[in-house]
Amino acid sequence: MELNALIGQSVRLLLTRPDLAACLRADPDAVPAGVGEFLRVTGPAEIAVMRYTLQPVELGGLAIPERSV
Repeated sequence: MELNALIGQSVRLLLTRPDLAACLRADPDAVPAGVGEFLRVTGPAEIAVMRYTLQPVELGGLAIPERSV
């Protein structure tokens, strides 16, 4: 994905999720982490890395079985 497409997708995300935009306005120090998340969320799917659990885990009170995506 080209840079201008990534920027466009990031702007679209902020426009459709005003809660995210408000968080970044309220805490400008969070902008670098926000940019990283924009790249992760809107990046090209063809190079995405599939992640799965190696063993059963619990995250936020939710049980996630082994080899779950």
